[in-house]
Amino acid sequence: MELKLDTVAHESIVTRLAPNPKDGVPYLFVLAATGEVLARQETGSLELGPRHDPAKVLAFLEAQAGA
Repeated sequence: MELKLDTVAHESIVTRLAPNPKDGVPYLFVLAATGEVLARQETGSLELGPRHDPAKVLAFLEAQAGA
């Protein structure tokens, strides 16, 4: 699955969630049911070459499972 976010069309979302919207996206966010941001992760450290490393992404998500 791939999710693309048009940062211009969704500027309010990026502004609310991203720690520094000027740094751009992609970022991963873990949200509570209320919309509160429980965790943020820049994705550069999750990359392996030109793509995201599934094992690193899964490790991040598993670490947040109890959040």
